[in-house]
Amino acid sequence: MKHNVRDIKIFNMYIESCNVHAEHMSYAQSVFRSVIPLNAKTLEDLSSDQVAYLDQLIYRFTKLQDTIGRKIFPIMLGLMGEDTTDSSFIDKLNKLEKIGALKTKQFWQDLRET
Repeated sequence: MKHNVRDIKIFNMYIESCNVHAEHMSYAQSVFRSVIPLNAKTLEDLSSDQVAYLDQLIYRFTKLQDTIGRKIFPIMLGLMGEDTTDSSFIDKLNKLEKIGALKTKQFWQDLRET
């Protein structure tokens, strides 16, 4: 199967973007190691800097999920010859689970709910 070079470049660009999000998440998460598990009391006692890092963690997690779900998954399926033009997101998850790219679609759905 001949892959579209443009799609591969875009795929790699999104992977790099995800790596940047993951790096920022990792750093922000390191700020919270001393207060985990977070609960109402620890959240109330966070410093302004810690709140900023929590915001960064939430923002980066959301961007990571969005990039993977909306960008990487469709390109990945397209590179595998799957036509996902009219597919719902759950259909894409089912295909990804079927080919082994996702352990289970439920795992992804649980992450999205997080």
